[in-house]
Amino acid sequence: MTGEGKQAESKFAKHAESDSALAPEKQSEEVPKRKKGMAIAVFPCIVGGISLTIAIIEQRRNSDYELNIDRDFMYPFVLALCLTMVVGFQTKGFTKDKPEPLVSWPKVKKQRKVVHKYVVKGKEEEEEQSDKKND
Repeated sequence: MTGEGKQAESKFAKHAESDSALAPEKQSEEVPKRKKGMAIAVFPCIVGGISLTIAIIEQRRNSDYELNIDRDFMYPFVLALCLTMVVGFQTKGFTKDKPEPLVSWPKVKKQRKVVHKYVVKGKEEEEEQSDKKND
């Protein structure tokens, strides 16, 4: 390989390291299904339970507050479940430490804006000189 080819290859390798979509896949340990299931089930249950506990405390403080299972448990549970699933997709089943984006966007190079200014001398100088003469 020529020197230019090696240099181009090393530039691409540096770029590939920073871009998670181009980086080579690292060998990672397979997470057992039991742990995946616990991560998917336990986190939403904890979030829903905390929300339900807060609702029960609010009901004891305020007698007008009506306990509603959908509002107080199910909505936080479903939101936490969705969050867990999105993180699972991004980490490919909780096997990667660094999440990958769902859509790989192209890199945009920053370009400098070039401004061309043209200065026309003549009329303005003549007008300024004529104004000075008139004063």
